Amino acid sequence: MHFKFEHLLFLIVYSFVVGKIHADSVATCEKGWVSYQRRCYYFSTSTATFKQAMSARYLMGAEMMELQNAMEEKMIKSILLRELARFQFLSNRSISLGYISGNSPGLGELESCLSDQIWLGASDSQQEGKFISVSKAEELHYSHWIKGQPDNTGTEGENCATYAVSHKGMNDAQCFDKYNYVCTK
Repeated sequence: MHFKFEHLLFLIVYSFVVGKIHADSVATCEKGWVSYQRRCYYFSTSTATFKQAMSARYLMGAEMMELQNAMEEKMIKSILLRELARFQFLSNRSISLGYISGNSPGLGELESCLSDQIWLGASDSQQEGKFISVSKAEELHYSHWIKGQPDNTGTEGENCATYAVSHKGMNDAQCFDKYNYVCTK
């Protein structure tokens, strides 16, 4: 009888620990946010400048997304590619329905909802070529730049980091450009 009690006690403790570990590995997110490995992600539905995106994330009590590792990059990429495919479907449908109904949204309205790049929480405005996390004020721990990037081209330089969905990597962009953004909690 003593052996069975210890076995039962072990199972109870084991179930509690495993349940606790599983609960700790899944984030409970607010409505409109996506859960992935203890973090919550908000994908904007409109474009903004880097400064506007930073203000929006502040109001949400969140941080701009900074890629942590290749697994997170893969997850973000898959969600963004899915959204771009949905956008292209809606764009094509809008064109078709526009001829029939005359009241579908214009392509300009749809394009303002989703861009090919998203803002990341990093900038090299303090020292060219040295991208710093805006939330931690330290160099990025993970980066996956598109070949030849960052290149600082553009009329006023490119000091803000983006993730270019179609190129599947990071890019530097002019901070006043308008892109979607992703926030994390």
